[in-house]
Amino acid sequence: MGKVLNKWFITFVAIVVAAIGMIGNLIIEPNIIVILGLLTGVVIMFIINLLHNKFVRSKIDDDTYGGEDLF
Repeated sequence: MGKVLNKWFITFVAIVVAAIGMIGNLIIEPNIIVILGLLTGVVIMFIINLLHNKFVRSKIDDDTYGGEDLF
């Protein structure tokens, strides 16, 4: 579980924040714009996490990582 949490921590946080935001939004004043914004944020964080895991983390896990080739 530690490896999974380490790999997908940003996405887990985004989902929890979106869930809290949606519940709070539905309790106080339902607004579709806020709900769509929260869902869009979760999708963007998921895509960023996928790209990070595919490109950046794979270079860090290599023994040849020097730091200057990431950016």
